[in-house]
Amino acid sequence: MWGGRGSMRFDSVVVIYSTFSQVRGHWYHFYSAQLTVVDWIEIDHLFSRLGAFVGVNIGTDVSNLPSDTDIVAILKAHQFTHVRLYNADAQLLKALSGSGIEVMVGVTNEEVLGIGESAATAAAWVNKNVAAYMPSTNITAIGVGSEVLTVVPNAASVLVSAMNYLHKALVAANLNFQVKVSTPHSMDIIPKAFLHRLRPLTLRGILLFTKSFSF
Repeated sequence: MWGGRGSMRFDSVVVIYSTFSQVRGHWYHFYSAQLTVVDWIEIDHLFSRLGAFVGVNIGTDVSNLPSDTDIVAILKAHQFTHVRLYNADAQLLKALSGSGIEVMVGVTNEEVLGIGESAATAAAWVNKNVAAYMPSTNITAIGVGSEVLTVVPNAASVLVSAMNYLHKALVAANLNFQVKVSTPHSMDIIPKAFLHRLRPLTLRGILLFTKSFSF
């Protein structure tokens, strides 16, 4: 289906997204690959045995995107149980209502700076993009940025602040037990982390954040 921000096909190909994130105490890693439906069935069987899952990234900034209702129908037809939205697309969030699919709503990289500098901005974002759709849309996580440390390193200094402000906004909305805060990154941050002075501090902050709230 989708691969990052590229084009998409729905007839015979599944693209599993490449990122990893810590939610509810588990690290989930999704490899980027184009797979036939037969491959998908085999992977689904393997993941089921391991107690893991296959998720799908959805970005709305691509051409020839199916309608929101068609997207949800395709997800359900292929029995996908988890989806990550790169941005808080209002129509897609509405379409996912009642589907039972677990949704990670994305804070865009452009939004990270503003949220990381203002608790009020974080609260407004949560009220508009999370609270407004729950409980009918099964939002279980907020993904803060997309590979921020490698794509927009200038936002790295406020990444942990953004996560903290969003968590506090969830607490204020009484949603912190249903919705967790995470930040998706590529595997590149591990070997490259110590090449840049700021990244180890940011990574440490992220790990302390997840430990503090028992994710």
